[in-house]
Amino acid sequence: MERVRPVPRISEIGNGRREGHGKVIGKAKNKKVSKKITNFQTQFSKAKSKEMTDELDELWQDIKNKGEQLADNMSWDSFIAYRDSIKNFMKTFLGEAYQVLGSRGRTRFGNQKIYIHIKKIDEKLVELGEDVIKGEKDKVDLISKIDEIRGLLLDLYQ
Repeated sequence: MERVRPVPRISEIGNGRREGHGKVIGKAKNKKVSKKITNFQTQFSKAKSKEMTDELDELWQDIKNKGEQLADNMSWDSFIAYRDSIKNFMKTFLGEAYQVLGSRGRTRFGNQKIYIHIKKIDEKLVELGEDVIKGEKDKVDLISKIDEIRGLLLDLYQ
C-alpha cells in the first residue's frame, strides 16, 4: 500500500520538502531564482516604461495638432476632437501614474495633486467648449485657453 504524502505547510514551501520524520531534502537555491526574477522585472519595467513614454509622446503630439486645428477652425467638431485627444492622453497617463504611485506607495498629497490638475483641466475645457458654442470670434482668447490647457497637461506630464 502506498503512503500519501502530506500537503506541505506554508513554512516548508521553498525550503525543500519533508520526508519521513521531519528531514528536509533538496533545499532550493532561492537567491539565484530571486535575482533572475528581479532582473526580469527590471527589464520588463524598463521596456514597458519606454513603450508608455512613446505612447504618451504620440498622444501629446495629437493634442498639439488638434489644438492648432481648433485655433484655425473654431467649430464644435474641432472642439470635440481636441477634447477627445485630451481624454485619451489623460486616460493613458493616469493609468501609468496610478501604477507608479501603487508601486512606490501612495501618498495622499501626490494623488491630490493629480486630482487638482484634472479638475483644472476639466474646468478649462468646459470654458473652451462654451466659447466655441457661443461662437466667440476672438482667436487670441481661444489660443490663450488652448495654451493654458496645454500648460496644465505639461505640468502633469512632467
